[in-house]
Amino acid sequence: MKPLRAKLLLLLAGGAALAFAIPAMGQGEKGPESLLPPGFGEPPPPAPKAPPSDSPATPSPASPAPALPSPAAPPPADPLRIEDAAAEDLEALALQALPPPIEIPEGSRRPTNPVGVLRPGNWGLGLDAFGTANGRFLAGLMGRLNAPLPSRWTSILLRRALLSEAAAPPQVNEVDWVAERAWLLLRMGEADSARMLVQAVDVDRFTPRMFSVAVQTALATADPAALCPLVGPGRNVSDQPVWPLADAMCASLEGDAARASTLIEQARRRTGGGIDTLLAQKVIGAGTNTRGAVTIEWEGVDELSSWRFGLASATGLEIPGPLLNRAGSAVWAWQARAPMIPLEQRIAAAERAATLGVFSNASLVEMHSLLADRTDPSEIEASIGGRLRRPMPAVRSAIGSTRCATCGGRATTVTAA
Repeated sequence: MKPLRAKLLLLLAGGAALAFAIPAMGQGEKGPESLLPPGFGEPPPPAPKAPPSDSPATPSPASPAPALPSPAAPPPADPLRIEDAAAEDLEALALQALPPPIEIPEGSRRPTNPVGVLRPGNWGLGLDAFGTANGRFLAGLMGRLNAPLPSRWTSILLRRALLSEAAAPPQVNEVDWVAERAWLLLRMGEADSARMLVQAVDVDRFTPRMFSVAVQTALATADPAALCPLVGPGRNVSDQPVWPLADAMCASLEGDAARASTLIEQARRRTGGGIDTLLAQKVIGAGTNTRGAVTIEWEGVDELSSWRFGLASATGLEIPGPLLNRAGSAVWAWQARAPMIPLEQRIAAAERAATLGVFSNASLVEMHSLLADRTDPSEIEASIGGRLRRPMPAVRSAIGSTRCATCGGRATTVTAA
């Protein structure tokens, strides 16, 4: 026990001597004063450099310990160089990986064949509507079809055929076949019908053709939020410029304003701005926790693309009539059902949609009735809604005594009571 106790006393005496030696070594040369407020510790001094290989490895115990060099003063900062730590943080936010898609159990997956919403009991054409026709031929025929059709009744019948729950014809990819049906419905002005077909297929089964049609469907229905499930898997399929802008809009709709601002700024630097980027920024400004206000000017815009229509309609912007006329009749039908556009601006589009067969007469009458409810009572009589409210005159048939010279029978005269 005595040798062990003697060793402990020697070890404690050596530690005390080292504690007294460290302050003495620091008094030889005074280092720079700390600028940190009280409570923040001093940074640890740099470790001493390792001796060269040809020098002795360690000093002898009898030699005094060398004094530690004081840290050198930092060079004066360049007054013209300003580091923006916030910008670096935002850049890091933009590089964050998207969350992995939700895995769907095999038992919950929806079939890709057949796909449709109309069954024989609801005006559908049946599972064998397309028979054994060549699928590639039918897809090419639909792609070359000039839509919208000249007859509204033909358009209604074709809509029922495309929406029928029918098996895909042979020699064509099942998902591509659904995409071709949805694309033809879009060109006919049937945006809601096309969306029903696109949403009937799981996103992880989309083909490149289906991704393209799904983007067009989201824009035709003025629903930028429908692009959000497509951004992650869509980037793995194509490098279209729609994905960075859609990513920025979806970040804003999800409440991540910082990431949305960074992404839209990167897109502006990459594309140079323009009407398409401004419209995306308009959608971002409509999200939560954002403070951006964008004014859209249509001067100089000579073409109305689906991107411009979809984002402008989603934010309630009025699109000039000349741009709509150059875009085609299908775009008028898209505008007639856009919910964010004021009702007064959709009446003319609804009348065109009714001539195409997209709107029924009941839908058109309902729109005029809603507009009549907002009309001043002194002006309602001259409006279409006022005329629709008038009672229909009673009609009676009178058989005249004159004979028809061409038909050999009596002429029927209809008079209003």
